[in-house]
This record gives sequence, structure tokens and C-alpha cells, in this order.
Amino acid sequence: MSQASTSHARFKTVLKGLTRDKADEITNVMMTEFKKTLSTKKISVLEANFIKEIMKQGEQNFYIVPTFNPNEPSVGLMSKNLNAVMFVALNRTDKRFLEHYDSPQIVDLLHIHSYRKGEGEKLMEAFLQIQGNLNIPGSLWTEASTTMNYFEKYGFENLGKLGSNSEFLMKLPC
Repeated sequence: MSQASTSHARFKTVLKGLTRDKADEITNVMMTEFKKTLSTKKISVLEANFIKEIMKQGEQNFYIVPTFNPNEPSVGLMSKNLNAVMFVALNRTDKRFLEHYDSPQIVDLLHIHSYRKGEGEKLMEAFLQIQGNLNIPGSLWTEASTTMNYFEKYGFENLGKLGSNSEFLMKLPC
């Protein structure tokens, strides 16, 4: 089973065990933490804007959830019907790929999982809005050439098999 398939199955299990009340509670905790971070921590303008973009999505369209993987700092946006989730992160561009991005920071789309037709599209629209408002490149890795067409329709460009396990690196220009 591929890493993507394993991840897809794991997220589906988590979503099935979640209720809307619990998702509301988690979102409220996340919003409180974000507000505290914005008011008390010294963070860059870009980091503050990233948090504000996530909060805006949480106020309008999605639940906000913490990462499920402590080794991969990110924040999740989950559909209100609990049928889709994506995890995004504001990251420094890996030095190996600076030539492709021409930006010291990127918005990484780390995971996107949809279990109902049309839900992934809503998450992708949110990602495009976040990335566009931050005006920095977007990035993702995919294992399968079949998923490249999906991301290309949103403007991602295939940079080739640059991953350590021959994953495709895809860039969304700003």
C-alpha cells in the first residue's frame, strides 16, 4: 500500500470518529490559540497573515483541526460535513528547490483527502485563496502521475520526480 493510500485510510478513520460538536470544540480551541499567538508572540508578518487566512477559512467554511502527525507541523481544514480534510503549512523552501521557487517560503499542501465528490474541490479553492492572498508559491508532493492532472487543473506545475522516493514535486506559482 502506498504512503498516500495509508494516509487516506487513516484520515477516513479519524473523520468517521469525529462529531460536529467535537469539531466545533476543536475549532474554538484552535481559534483561541491562534488569537493568543497573534497577540503575544513575535512572529513574522507572513506567519501572522498565514494564521489570519486559516482563521478566515475557519470562520467561513471549515473546521480547523491540529495536525494528526506531530512530526509534520501543519494545520488542517475540515469540511463542515466531515467528509474531507486538508493539511497545510507555511514552510521554508528547501535549499535544494530554491531554484524552482524563487521564494524563501512556500505554502505546502501536505495532505488532501476527500470522501465525497466535490469536497476536494472546495478544499482546493480554499488552498488557492490562502496561497493567493499570501502571494507566495504553493507546493505539494504526489506519488502518482494520475493525481498530477487533478492538481494541474488548479494551476500546479509538475517539476519532475524530485523526491527521495521518486515523488513528483508540484509548484503553484504566485
